[in-house]
Amino acid sequence: MSLVSVRLLGSFSITGEYGSVAKSPPGKLQDLLCYLLINRERELPRELVASTFWGNTTTSQSKKYLRTLRWQLRTLLEVNFGAAEALHVDTFFVRLNPGSHFWLDIAEFENITRSLVKTPVVCPNGEAATMMKAAVALYAGDLLEGNCCDWCLHERRRYQEMYLVLLDKLLAYCEIQFDYDDVRNYGSLLLRYDPLSERTYQRLMRLYYWVGDRGEALAVYEKCASTLRKYLRVEPSDVTNELCRQIRSGGLISKKVPGSPAEVPTSADDLFAHLRLVESMMLHLQKQVRSDLRALHQNFGLQRVRVNPGKRSA
Repeated sequence: MSLVSVRLLGSFSITGEYGSVAKSPPGKLQDLLCYLLINRERELPRELVASTFWGNTTTSQSKKYLRTLRWQLRTLLEVNFGAAEALHVDTFFVRLNPGSHFWLDIAEFENITRSLVKTPVVCPNGEAATMMKAAVALYAGDLLEGNCCDWCLHERRRYQEMYLVLLDKLLAYCEIQFDYDDVRNYGSLLLRYDPLSERTYQRLMRLYYWVGDRGEALAVYEKCASTLRKYLRVEPSDVTNELCRQIRSGGLISKKVPGSPAEVPTSADDLFAHLRLVESMMLHLQKQVRSDLRALHQNFGLQRVRVNPGKRSA
């Protein structure tokens, strides 16, 4: 028995041990293999699988087609990888249990994502950031690119949402760590999938300003504004506009290197504008903290605690 490596993120590929490339299963056989691997943690009713793939035929016909395809899949696994026992079938259910027979990119991606559910969005630690970078690297593209089956479209969106959450957390971490190259790279990836995210545009604007490229920072703002007008027919938010004004005037506090002293605004107008920007950023941070607290409450069943900032202990 050899280890089977299957990649579903991006284009489908399957390889045997030592990197030998196996011939991709054709058509429905490949679809069934992918469907069972995606649902590897479930015992799937045979009627459900049959109706998913042959919903436009009678029940008896769809079951017959499934029996034929199931036999072909078992043969494929046995002849190519000696892993026929990975396919479990009984009177009512069918399941493909990867176990030690398969390495799956989606399984690796999901395991990392699940382990990071409790990681705060605002300040993930270095270990969490390393894991997130590994998960993002696994995401070679959307799930089974080119497959337009209904079941695949639903799963594709689910993986895409996990990917966007990882990118957003990574972007926050890299900005705090002054990792400008990664902010640029992850920001570009995030905008490719979510071109309406003002928060991402804001981070990129700050990034380019801090590295001394005010022109590119303003170009990012213009791209943000034109995108919002085109798709939503709205203008950028007050926070984004204020950030743009700060960049145009050169009044945004510099953050060129970690640990460097902040450049203090030299005029009352600059100080006022800077404090307005800080205020808006703090409001955004407060919203994010509330979101994290709600997530903690849901995950751990913690009781909600209201804190009265004006009340002091004796």
